[in-house]
Amino acid sequence: MHLPSRTFSECILPLILNSELVLISLGLMRFLKSALLLFVSSLLLGMAFLMPAHMRAVDRVVLQAGSREPGLISEAFSMISLEKPGPAAFLHDLCQQDGQKGVGKLKSALEAFRENEPSRFLQGDSDPLIGGWMGRHSPSGETVVAWMISVPFRDEVIGYLEDSNRPGVAGLLNKRHLEPLSNFPPVDHPGREVFDAVLLLTALLYEEDHLNSGFRKDLDTICSNVQSGQQTDHLESVMLRMLAIAKRMNWGQLSAFMHKIDSTQSLISLVDIASRSENALTVVYGAVWFSNSTTELADYLRLYPETGLVDIEETVQQGQSALRHLLERRQRVFTSPTRESLYAWTWLVSPTGHLAKFTLHWPLGALFFKYTFLLLGLFLLVRFVQHESDLATKRGDVARLRFLRHQIVTILIFVLIIGAGEPFLAQDSKKKESDMRWNFPSMGTATTEQVETFMETKITQITLLALAIFALIQLSIYALCLIKLNEIRKHDARSRLKLKLLDNEENMFDSGLYFGLGGTVLSLIMLALGIVKPGLMAAYASTLFGIIFVAVLKIFHVRPYRKELILKSENETA
Repeated sequence: MHLPSRTFSECILPLILNSELVLISLGLMRFLKSALLLFVSSLLLGMAFLMPAHMRAVDRVVLQAGSREPGLISEAFSMISLEKPGPAAFLHDLCQQDGQKGVGKLKSALEAFRENEPSRFLQGDSDPLIGGWMGRHSPSGETVVAWMISVPFRDEVIGYLEDSNRPGVAGLLNKRHLEPLSNFPPVDHPGREVFDAVLLLTALLYEEDHLNSGFRKDLDTICSNVQSGQQTDHLESVMLRMLAIAKRMNWGQLSAFMHKIDSTQSLISLVDIASRSENALTVVYGAVWFSNSTTELADYLRLYPETGLVDIEETVQQGQSALRHLLERRQRVFTSPTRESLYAWTWLVSPTGHLAKFTLHWPLGALFFKYTFLLLGLFLLVRFVQHESDLATKRGDVARLRFLRHQIVTILIFVLIIGAGEPFLAQDSKKKESDMRWNFPSMGTATTEQVETFMETKITQITLLALAIFALIQLSIYALCLIKLNEIRKHDARSRLKLKLLDNEENMFDSGLYFGLGGTVLSLIMLALGIVKPGLMAAYASTLFGIIFVAVLKIFHVRPYRKELILKSENETA
């Protein structure tokens, strides 16, 4: 029986057309799903990148978001209005190093003050007591030590201090003829006048209430210990730093500086750092001026002896609040040129500004959101890659294994990105004591120290981080191998074919050894070049982790399953 042509055109042709529409719809849905995955993952990864939050660093854009008055320029103008050109001159020098706007007007204001009040400009402030002594004796030089070395000027100071009724001042005056001293000449030596001058200068600052209460308390304790017969090393150490700083400041600068020093230990640390260069003194002076606690400032600079001063200089340019935020966080400053260039885009200024302010006020919350966005973005990106490349079967059990594999790969990439991209995460911060010591090592001791440094086995933060990364890599490879083993197990095929598939994955099952050896070689190269020093323990542990995980995988998983397949294949053949 033949169907009429009308029946064919009305029934068969629409079915063909509908099937083509279904195929087109499926292809379009697949394309839309891929595009959506790529768009959302890119959006999340972009938000994670723009979030200026770090585990062990403070981003410069966060400090810029926290910059507000008082700043260096405004504070310097305030000092000029209070007739204190000495501190204003230091702040001006710091502004000039960074090329801040308004530094020209500040320079003009200082020059005008110098022309109108030359004696007060030389003095550094308008203290009538010091001004009167300088007017009567006209000591040479521009620093306090030069004035104190002058005998007439020093006699004026002695006469003034002898009338003091403060026990702390009397305790300092009693140490003028102290013997013996380790770092200063004896009493009858001509060079002893330096110790006498700096001791009188300290007593004068004490009498005029220019010493911080914490510093006075420490100084009283030191004098009391010396009086009871203890060694004079601590007192001499303080006097040496007072001498070093007074040789580079006038009275107004020194009195303002010492008013903020809250302990003798912070004075020792800060003066040692300031003695590195003229620029270092300017940076330290500005940081002391804006810090809440000079002890916090000294601890920060000891914590980061190589980069701390540079970070402080960059931060103090942003003003008081930025510096205090940095000292509170106790972390290094990180600068990302790529992120800062994106922050400059007009359409990104507002949202990125809010991100920076959010990070400033809630750093932990910003860090949480950043890595949440990163984790989700990576997961969707892995799904996108798999969606584009994987044409495997869609059975439910294999799909669940595929989803688990996506999670493991995502976590592995996530941890590697954190380890490689997080600034200063793999760098130890070592406190450096500021006490100056002379050390002349012999050839043998120097060689021994180098060997001991190279062979150091002490567990540090870098070593722990390297151990964690190596262990996680091996664990991820182990989990991926188990997933692949389950995929072969659930594959709808005969046992002989499964044995061939198992043999085909042998290199994957051995990949833990390859990664372990690679981690060891990479660690030793970094250790030799001094890039990052994870320690020999981490280097050897990488290979050890690879051996352990591969042994467990093959002995307890691959070998029993291979035996099971061999027996089944024999039964199938029989």
